[in-house]
Amino acid sequence: TLSSSSAASDVYKRQVITGLFSGVLALVLDLGDLANMISIGTLMAFSVVCGGVIILRYKEKSHTRSTNFHEGRQEHETINGPQEGEIKGHSYFSCSEGLARILVSFVPWMVIYFTMFSIAFALSFRISTSLWVKIVCIIPLLLIYLMLQILRPKDIPESFKCPLVPLIPLLGILINVYLIVQLPVDSIYRVLVWSLIGFLIYFGYGIRNSKLNKYEEEVIQ
Repeated sequence: TLSSSSAASDVYKRQVITGLFSGVLALVLDLGDLANMISIGTLMAFSVVCGGVIILRYKEKSHTRSTNFHEGRQEHETINGPQEGEIKGHSYFSCSEGLARILVSFVPWMVIYFTMFSIAFALSFRISTSLWVKIVCIIPLLLIYLMLQILRPKDIPESFKCPLVPLIPLLGILINVYLIVQLPVDSIYRVLVWSLIGFLIYFGYGIRNSKLNKYEEEVIQ
């Protein structure tokens, strides 16, 4: 059909542009530096996924779920009544529901703080600091883990497959950050600059012109 051929043409154009852009980078940058940048970008992506697993696991389930996604359009199905994995009275959290709801709103910040202290902990190995510095850096990591462990959900939806949350995602963030810190500083600076450019493009253009975002606004209205 016409729509499918148009979509295929758009995909082809994106592939060509991406290939040309990658080729220019390969010509300009040293191969070793480019490999380090790719490694840092991959580890950063893995860290984002680990953080997303924690945030989604502790987030309350919405009464709207996605049923189909094709060519930039997403169909939604309204769910009536409690669903598996939803908050049911006081049974969702290990502590009281009122306190848990307040603390859960800080889960994204806990993930950010954990990442920051992971950077400090990894740097303590790179610059060969004393044992006390390493202990001071690891104490906040343990406190954040204990806080998330106390707030861990009881009723887990079947769609969540990652076991031992928050332990495995937090370890993933810590290990990824440690590996990033051990890579050359110049490559880290380059990735940070490229990431800043990407954030500017996303928050300046992408987030306001997203087809999915516009469609979800229409569904809500």
